[in-house]
Amino acid sequence: MRRLVSHTSLPVFAKEQGHLGNFVRRRGVPMVHLLSDPGVKMNSDTQFIPKELMTFLHSNFGILARIEPLSGVAGDRGATRLTFEDGRSVIVKSSPLPRERFFYEHHAGHVERAGVGIPHLYWSGVDDTGKNWIVLEDVPHPFPKERWVCDMEQIEMLFRLHSSTWGSQRPKLDTAAYRPSWNDEITYQACEWFGDKEERSQVEHGLIEVQRHAQFLFQPLCCLSADPNPTNWRVRRNGELVLTDWERFCYGHPSIDWRLQCRVSAARTGP
Repeated sequence: MRRLVSHTSLPVFAKEQGHLGNFVRRRGVPMVHLLSDPGVKMNSDTQFIPKELMTFLHSNFGILARIEPLSGVAGDRGATRLTFEDGRSVIVKSSPLPRERFFYEHHAGHVERAGVGIPHLYWSGVDDTGKNWIVLEDVPHPFPKERWVCDMEQIEMLFRLHSSTWGSQRPKLDTAAYRPSWNDEITYQACEWFGDKEERSQVEHGLIEVQRHAQFLFQPLCCLSADPNPTNWRVRRNGELVLTDWERFCYGHPSIDWRLQCRVSAARTGP
């Protein structure tokens, strides 16, 4: 298994939690090469986690106390919260696609330097089956519902993401990156919901026209989150706002990100 880890994230995390635990701090030496415990035992609850990753978690966080599968993700055990005996916790995510792993390994630093809050990466790698794994900071608090409408901190953060990657400042994305689109197939699939033939024909005609006018949304003007819905925002203990779920990091028009803020605002203020 290949793996990468931020050399600073783990000590920072420990400091935020008020103790250092088992962390090793040695400048210039990759953390994963220092921390290994071949004697870690796997049980039925942790069999889904690769052994090398489990060794890293055991060495850095200690004894696992609780496993909590998280809802709202695709696939079995796509995201899991692991809580350890001393109360610390992390989020472990896996995917057959490398999109989110690539974001954290190659683009997270640029995005964070632009002033966008993102979870700390503690570990990333690929297992023998080709599945991609990342271990992330568990940002504890949900984005308060009273802030879902036109929150200035949220708006400023999205603006920083878009402006820092605009035009010539766009980073080069891997070919596996998400590509938003609206093609004929998507339109026809949407029309299949209508059973009445005449009604479906009318809807199809209208959607095709809207589809044609919407193609400007997919021009590669800047980088997007492509999924900044309110449940993907979290708040750290110190009040910092953090945007999670970066598997759709891509090129496009900023309106793709703003559509969710407009939809939430309309739902709250509309008739």
